[in-house]
Amino acid sequence: MHVVSGHLLEPGAAARHPAQLHCDQHALALHSEVKSAECGWHAVQVSDDLGSLPRTLTFSDGWMFTPQDVPAFNQLLHQLRGRSWLQRLEGSLRWILLAMVVTVVSGFAVYRYGVPWLSRAIAPHVPISVLELMGKQTQVVLDHAGFTPTQLTVQRQQQLQQAFAQLLAELQQQHMVFRVPPKLVFRSFEQGPNAFALPDGTVVLTDQMVALARNDRQLQGVLLHELGHLYHHHMMTRLVQSSILSVAAAMMVGDGSGVADTLSGAGVFLMTMSYSRDHEREADAFAASVLMTQDHNTEALTSLYRLLLADKKEGAVPVWLSTHPGLQERIEALQQARE
Repeated sequence: MHVVSGHLLEPGAAARHPAQLHCDQHALALHSEVKSAECGWHAVQVSDDLGSLPRTLTFSDGWMFTPQDVPAFNQLLHQLRGRSWLQRLEGSLRWILLAMVVTVVSGFAVYRYGVPWLSRAIAPHVPISVLELMGKQTQVVLDHAGFTPTQLTVQRQQQLQQAFAQLLAELQQQHMVFRVPPKLVFRSFEQGPNAFALPDGTVVLTDQMVALARNDRQLQGVLLHELGHLYHHHMMTRLVQSSILSVAAAMMVGDGSGVADTLSGAGVFLMTMSYSRDHEREADAFAASVLMTQDHNTEALTSLYRLLLADKKEGAVPVWLSTHPGLQERIEALQQARE
């Protein structure tokens, strides 16, 4: 029988009472001026060995025994009861390394496949009223961010609206249905040619993009790309992805300091850039599929990307910091789509 000296704590009280624990492999007996008890090890909850925290034995009635010499008590426990499977795992370098590998692989799998899958499942079910509100608010922001009313003539706008309506009719014939009816609007943007889609189904086409294109079929190609974003719910999907990653980062970091918030925010930003580039590739694939059906080639969009490539200076921003893949990569992907 082994004897362990320590202190006994009464449930709900802070007073400590000197006590002794007599124990062997099968049972233990507690002796003190305020309490005595005998029981088997199965009736006692032994706390885990965590760093410098005191080791405790909690009895079924809530009384708690704390050994005076924790290292000696740990050694005695190992001698009497052996090490638990968790302690054996914690003490094995092989299992620690395996756990690290599994954690990294699992984290990557969740980031690469789990978050996109969950976001795609949620995005189509966001209420239409939310999409409409987001679209209106985004247009207000754009009007204060350098976008101005279009300078296109009424006749030119009508021509492009007819071309857009023709695209929608052809897509409907291919049973491609949009949750919110797409609509085309025009803006001027001095920073350069641009086109993008908003959550409420609005497709914005700038005067500068119209001026860059050599023909309306090229413009239809870029409009198909934007319709691809709407068809796949990319705007809401990305918002959901960003929200999931932000919550996950906050749970992992825990610390509410400015440095932690900045680092976690930067990590979320970099990860969502990858999702954004995937969305651009998927929108290109959507446009390529429609163009191959209608024209048997992807030249309408490929030729416009060549014009954009000549008009812009790529390379100033690394690809991993960009929301879009490189134009040359996108041109090559479109060329492969027609082979």
